[in-house]
Amino acid sequence: MKVLFFSVSAGGGHNATAYAIARSLEGMGIETRHVDAYRIAGRLMYQTVTKGYLLVSSYLKYGYGAVYRILEHRHGNSYRLSPARLSGRSLAKKFKRVIDEYDPDVVVCTHCFAARILDITKERYGMRAKIVGVVTDFTMHPYWEEAQRFDRLILPCEELLPLAYKKGFTDKQIRSLGIPIHAKFSAPIDKNEARRILGLSPDLPTLLVMSGSMGYGNMERVLRRLDQLATPLQTIVVCGTNKKAYARIRRHTWKKPLLLLGYTENIPLLMDAADLIVSKPGGITTSEALSRRLPMIIVNPIPGHEDRNAAFLTGVGAAVAASRAQPLAKVAEALIAAPDRREEIQARIDVIRKQNATLDLCREIIALATETQPQK
Repeated sequence: MKVLFFSVSAGGGHNATAYAIARSLEGMGIETRHVDAYRIAGRLMYQTVTKGYLLVSSYLKYGYGAVYRILEHRHGNSYRLSPARLSGRSLAKKFKRVIDEYDPDVVVCTHCFAARILDITKERYGMRAKIVGVVTDFTMHPYWEEAQRFDRLILPCEELLPLAYKKGFTDKQIRSLGIPIHAKFSAPIDKNEARRILGLSPDLPTLLVMSGSMGYGNMERVLRRLDQLATPLQTIVVCGTNKKAYARIRRHTWKKPLLLLGYTENIPLLMDAADLIVSKPGGITTSEALSRRLPMIIVNPIPGHEDRNAAFLTGVGAAVAASRAQPLAKVAEALIAAPDRREEIQARIDVIRKQNATLDLCREIIALATETQPQK
């Protein structure tokens, strides 16, 4: 059995999801291959997407949010004649060549932009392989509605079922299995032991400050606000690949103990050491925090899918959002001082988190591959 993964290098979450599923399948003896959808399109497209995502999310985020809202209100099949859909036909040929060369039994897609191209590919050329789409946010980007020919659509939770139905998906296609995360998140470490490993005080309240794999957002401003709190605390800061933010934070003199990290694979250990996480609400970071029952303070959501994530998480009581009305410092101080409130958030987390998401999805993929596969 062979499984081909398509993701996109805009942010790190989509790739992380694909690799998490692939590693689990490989552990079951299944062959996999991972493809960056926009590398197929050529260097120019790849550079435009990867660099453009950071540009849009950092400097043009409100414009992105406005476009997102417009797309959310598209009617019916109006997307079929959109310039984006029509331009995808040339990419569909390239996708077909990759699929034909590898000849997988199942194709898994973790990004809505790639999903659109895969849908066009199946529409125009047919496909022996079954197609699985994995939604990696607690909402559905409008482009997912262009994946109507997918055999399965994997949702993070049952609460998204009405939205999936509205977009035209059926019970046969939908599975609410959760957002897959790496197997390394399956075995938590005792909080005091995690702090010992990291060289942190076992007694101080500990905040983990993250901003995605690309270090989006003004992390210095977040840290300055936390550093002014009267409450004693220590902070772990993960800058991801943002070397400029790392350098600026390193040069600054902080009043409170601070552990500064760039890109790291030790996120499970950092989460185990923390009492709270302060982060933008990316789907993967959020899912990883939920797996650790780690209460989140949401900051700097990118307008569009991330503020939809924020609305969902705060709506179900699984996170708290900082805002002008409820500034970060005030929210953080209140949660540090109220362990009962943190326990309430953890109870709400228990309602929506899906600890076996990766394993359940692997089983779904294997079952799907064994079904009769008609040529369309």
